[in-house]
Amino acid sequence: MEDRLAQMKARKRWLGERIKESINRREARLSSYRGALREVESEVKDFLRRPPIPVSVVMGDEEGFTALPASRRTLGMAKEWWNKEVLQLKTRQEEVEKEKAALEEGAEMWASSVKVIVDFEDDLRKQMASTDVQDMDMLRRQIAKMEGVIKTLSVTLHVAEDRGWNLLICAVGAELEAFKEGEEILKGALGVTASVDTEEHGDDQSHDRNFTNGLEELNGQNQRAVSLDREDSEDDGPNLAELLVDRGDHAS
Repeated sequence: MEDRLAQMKARKRWLGERIKESINRREARLSSYRGALREVESEVKDFLRRPPIPVSVVMGDEEGFTALPASRRTLGMAKEWWNKEVLQLKTRQEEVEKEKAALEEGAEMWASSVKVIVDFEDDLRKQMASTDVQDMDMLRRQIAKMEGVIKTLSVTLHVAEDRGWNLLICAVGAELEAFKEGEEILKGALGVTASVDTEEHGDDQSHDRNFTNGLEELNGQNQRAVSLDREDSEDDGPNLAELLVDRGDHAS
């Protein structure tokens, strides 16, 4: 019996030591937890007292979380305020992406319009420098080409107006008006030439002069347009990056 009792006492002491070790481990964990909790609570207080963004970046002066005294702020309020900030920023990002896509598409349309205009003007200059400058068939071909350019520019202008791309409307509209005026000049020169040809004893010198004056006037318009484009470029004037959209009318 004594041996049995001694064994039980020994086991009791061993179990007591295990229990003490478990308690010490638990207390150590609790101490670590309490320290982390105090640190988190301190960070929360600092965050509520001094938010990382003291003023809303998208909501301006709207009354909300940041307008309350620090003692009345809670993490729930902070979460709600931050979610609202994120939502507003996401909406603005979508608008910017939409504007970016419109800018890129508008720039492509403008570049395409410029190519059509430059190609026509280059062809006109070649015709002016050739010996066929007083050929009525050449004049009719130029009028037909000009009508094609006007049609192309009209389509681009219509698209820009539908989408509210104001700067593209101004740029393409100005070119379109210039080409319409040029078309009238060429048609006027062709009309004068045709009327002279119907006369049996028309004055050839007057015919040539009227014919040539119309082409020179049109060429002068093109030269002035090229000169103005060059001046705009040298003065850092409007460029493709300025083809912004009208956000107010087309935000949806």
